[in-house]
Amino acid sequence: ARERQVAGASAELELRGRSPDEEANPAHRQAQAQQQLDDVHQGEVEHHAAMVEEYAEEVTSLQRNITSLQRTMMDLAEHTQAQGEVLDNIEHNMSRAAQDTSSATEQLVQASQAHRRNSKILYCLLALAVVVAAAIVIAAVRKQSHPSS
Repeated sequence: ARERQVAGASAELELRGRSPDEEANPAHRQAQAQQQLDDVHQGEVEHHAAMVEEYAEEVTSLQRNITSLQRTMMDLAEHTQAQGEVLDNIEHNMSRAAQDTSSATEQLVQASQAHRRNSKILYCLLALAVVVAAAIVIAAVRKQSHPSS
């Protein structure tokens, strides 16, 4: 049974590309262990390098997103400022329109009062003209009815 195990192990080693003598040599084993350790270290280095590269790509993407967000916020601030100026202009125009409306109302009141005064004066002059015309008519009628001798 022991010979079968040795024969099986030898066949397995030969399949791996090593002879049973190479497995028995401690220097060879140490070199193989060092090679395996180097392979593991190289694998870890490659794995960590891939992780660092992925992290760097994510940081770059995040930086682009932050830059884009910053530009968007600056555009929004400019737009907000422009809208504020428009609102200030609208407010100023509304205030001016209110003042102009108030002034126009005062002018309408004054014009209405002047119109009433002028209408009263006109009615008074018309009444005076009617009285004078009536006096002239009465005087003329009296003169005709009593001719002077």
